[in-house]
Amino acid sequence: MKNSILPIASVFAACLSFVQPAFSAEGEKPVFKCDLGTISVCMDKKVYVSSGNMIVQCDLDGSGQVGLPRINQTIKGVAVNPQGIIAAAYDYFGKCVVLFDRDFNTVGQFSRIAGGNFGSPAGIATGQSGDFYVLDQYRDQVIRFHPEGVRCGIYQIPMEPAGPNGELNHLRVCEKNRTIYLTGANPLIRCYSIDSPEWKFTCKKLWEIKTEGSEGNSSWKWGYGGYDVDDDGILYVMEGNDGVIKCYDKDGKPLKDIKLDMKDEFKPVSGKYKDMRVFNKEIFVKRSHGTEMFQRYDLATGQQKNVVSAPVDFTAIMREPKDPAAGILIKPVESDLGIPAGRKTMRVLFIGNSQFNCIGDIPDIVEELSRSVTDKNAPLILASEVAIGGVGLEGYWKTALPQKRIAAGGWDWVVVNDIIYSFGTTNTAKFQEFGRKFNDAAKKTGAKMLFVATGEQESKKTEAEKMYTDALALAKEVQGRAAGSGMAWNKAWAKDPKLDFWYSDRAHPNMRGCYINSCVIFSALCDISPVGLSPYAELSTFPEGKDMSARTDKTAISGDIPLLQKAAWDQYQDDRKNEKNK
Repeated sequence: MKNSILPIASVFAACLSFVQPAFSAEGEKPVFKCDLGTISVCMDKKVYVSSGNMIVQCDLDGSGQVGLPRINQTIKGVAVNPQGIIAAAYDYFGKCVVLFDRDFNTVGQFSRIAGGNFGSPAGIATGQSGDFYVLDQYRDQVIRFHPEGVRCGIYQIPMEPAGPNGELNHLRVCEKNRTIYLTGANPLIRCYSIDSPEWKFTCKKLWEIKTEGSEGNSSWKWGYGGYDVDDDGILYVMEGNDGVIKCYDKDGKPLKDIKLDMKDEFKPVSGKYKDMRVFNKEIFVKRSHGTEMFQRYDLATGQQKNVVSAPVDFTAIMREPKDPAAGILIKPVESDLGIPAGRKTMRVLFIGNSQFNCIGDIPDIVEELSRSVTDKNAPLILASEVAIGGVGLEGYWKTALPQKRIAAGGWDWVVVNDIIYSFGTTNTAKFQEFGRKFNDAAKKTGAKMLFVATGEQESKKTEAEKMYTDALALAKEVQGRAAGSGMAWNKAWAKDPKLDFWYSDRAHPNMRGCYINSCVIFSALCDISPVGLSPYAELSTFPEGKDMSARTDKTAISGDIPLLQKAAWDQYQDDRKNEKNK
């Protein structure tokens, strides 16, 4: 949905596992290690406790335990919106949000942020709107998106202080007050306003409260302590070992303390709590403990209601859907968030591999180009993405997730790319077979097809024309369009042979390659020249020294922008001419 290199097969095999769950070999009875996990109490009136790559769902009293499909990635948090869509944020190679329905079928995937993919989706929340909010930890921003994957807000957070000591770890949201609450390496809880008509803006800090710890070494940094915010913006904070919850009003002013009736045997041995949530006039406390999932208390009196233990055998409660094509369809969300007044929209679903999102996120750049058009009659592109690395059209089709996204409807265009031919997809017949299948699926919902022919790896760059020839032939056949991104590289080289379009692996596009590819796609969708539009400053802003530093690309492209835009527009004109030729 609306998701670098090491190489393709190794890194992006992990992404594919989100659509086809894989199981790690931990013996016949994997242990649910509660001391490592987090807790969420969600709008479906269920509790979700995570541990490593496992999630247990249960009723508020701990009964009815069910294990969600197990995925080989670490879970950072769970949220469930009012429509019952379960969103789980995954770290490490996956770095995306996977969406499940009530029966735990995979129904979506989100990894689009701004400037590339997630550094780490460190926290996730939702609200009555049904939108999800994800903390993009290493870029200091919160991304808001509709369940179908369309982004509707980028909330940038001022880093205080700059550097690792200002890093953020946890997120809470109060939509009623249009506020978000963040914690991190500093011993503070900060409240920020997200009340702005702008699509992308820097949040204003409203207030902060001091908590335990020192700068760069707070409890929040190490995953200890607990806090939550209710629908009215009341903040509840739990630290230490005394079972006291401090309450603050929506302006950050102290209200009262709640003393939990907590016996010594229920206090954490380390003196730290792992997490805490408030829901339905109850308090749910998670401590560092090997077999205990959570403790449940009455919010008004602090009296303990019960203590819930973890399942002994996770596999005995786990439910795994057997049909990858099953699951609800996530329909488009009608919302004015992030849409300038008077602009009509064009909804575009990108289905692709690492050629789309390895370094810069091409759907993001295409969307940014459309936002920079000054003509109000020009369409504003709203993009969603299904990214499955290391595969071509056949591989996408077999996962079933792209078909679900297409079938939900509401798309004007479906954009697909194949794996570069030198990596094994040289079978033109397969390209035609599955290209037709995607076209048939898109046609049923009224969407048109755009087939993108990317650049090749450096050692095989002359083979890029093969992919273009196939894309053009299929576009003619189904009355769709082709985008000769790789052919635009040739036009740019004709003006400046020294231009480098490859990342360090010499197989993926670098920032310059991503930008020219995006310009060709944008023009194919909108029939508008990219000349003079956004240079997209975020292309080179990924911070150095993080765990995703392999994606950092210091390529300076600003001076090349006019040449790249002109080459892309020339290619657009050739593409339209070639589509008409027999």
